[in-house]
Amino acid sequence: MAGTFQVVDLLNSLVRLEHSGNAFYSKMAERSKDRAQRDFFRFLADQEEKHEQLYTGLAQEYAKRPGLTGDLDDNYVDYLQTLVNQSFDFDESIVEDLRASVQFALSLEKDTIIFIGEIETLLAQPDPIFRQIKDEERGHIRMIQKFREDEGIL
Repeated sequence: MAGTFQVVDLLNSLVRLEHSGNAFYSKMAERSKDRAQRDFFRFLADQEEKHEQLYTGLAQEYAKRPGLTGDLDDNYVDYLQTLVNQSFDFDESIVEDLRASVQFALSLEKDTIIFIGEIETLLAQPDPIFRQIKDEERGHIRMIQKFREDEGIL
């Protein structure tokens, strides 16, 4: 039995993910006593805010479009629904542990790439903005990895 799915659901989840990322990176910037660390996390928070606004606009656009039907089997629809229902809240105590925080940051960026990949899979003609955002997220992963190495927290 084929399922129906709304791309807007994934986009709304991305809005929540980016909002959570912004809150997390902002909290990391606030707690950082080192200027370079503070600037690094502030940059990432600003990127998350920019993406949150972008996804909000895309969600409004895609809300006007019909759902996807036909080629989606129940297992895939269940998988997508699991992604949509995922919680992106972070435990604020994590900001006290730089190693755990950096690992969480990597997870945030990877999750975004997963969501965008699924959106691209669902759309016959994905908007080029999705490729651009995935490239930015990959850049964030490289930056976080470099930060991790520079800070000696491998």
